[in-house]
Amino acid sequence: SLGRVYYYAGEPEEALPFFRNALALDRASWEPYYFIGKCLYDRNDNEGALEYYLAARKRDSENPQILTDLALAYDRTNHPELAEAMLTEALEYDPGYLRAMLRLGILKAREDDLTGAERLYRQALIIRPGDVNWGNPGEQKDFLVRMISGVEDYLGAGIDYLSLYAVIKNISRDQGVFTELIPVLIEKVRRNPLKPEYPHLLGMAYQEKGDLPQAEKYYLRAVRNDSDFAAAHLSLGQLYAGEKKYDLARKHLQAVLSLAPESAMAPTIKEVLKNLPE
Repeated sequence: SLGRVYYYAGEPEEALPFFRNALALDRASWEPYYFIGKCLYDRNDNEGALEYYLAARKRDSENPQILTDLALAYDRTNHPELAEAMLTEALEYDPGYLRAMLRLGILKAREDDLTGAERLYRQALIIRPGDVNWGNPGEQKDFLVRMISGVEDYLGAGIDYLSLYAVIKNISRDQGVFTELIPVLIEKVRRNPLKPEYPHLLGMAYQEKGDLPQAEKYYLRAVRNDSDFAAAHLSLGQLYAGEKKYDLARKHLQAVLSLAPESAMAPTIKEVLKNLPE
């Protein structure tokens, strides 16, 4: 529908009239209520969003997509216990629903349940791209855009950046998301000149675009900002391996193992190092 096209193009206000029209034509379907709720949530009309999400849930009570967005609205209106209940329910209906998994991890971390948060983060890391469930076409890309541009929300909730990087890389294949975000990430780097995560993400964007010199430049900037930033060392190692600069690749990949020996990616890195030509 045109409403979805506008919404997933980042124009919820343009999308809203189309969803309202769809609702007038079909009040039995959950989708118009759900997308109206999303549009209202994006304009910070939290009570309005809750009203429409609840109406959507009445029409499809086992839909993890609805339950997850309902949880976000509950969390934003200071009802974390209801948010947690909705996310738990969403994962009961669909254990592979990544949005609910990561958001529940954030809530657990906020409650100082670090064991529960770590379990959910690790679970998210081992899901293969083809096994990740998405509610509808466009949701995967929308989720990635929000995750990349709001990476500080995840870091602030206890997920380490190397794990977050693995999740982003795992689900961003063939989506073309990073290239679209180059202007956003350039601005993030400008506003946060000493943080390593934004230069690293910008480097990923340039690498996706095929601009390897710019990718290298920003990966190196991330390392200058924080010499212990394992994800940037990993990206540099992979970049240099692809360019057959094996000594540089080995140096940065060994740095990752030194900095993050317990990382879920460590076995793969060891295998790559073993197979690097001298």
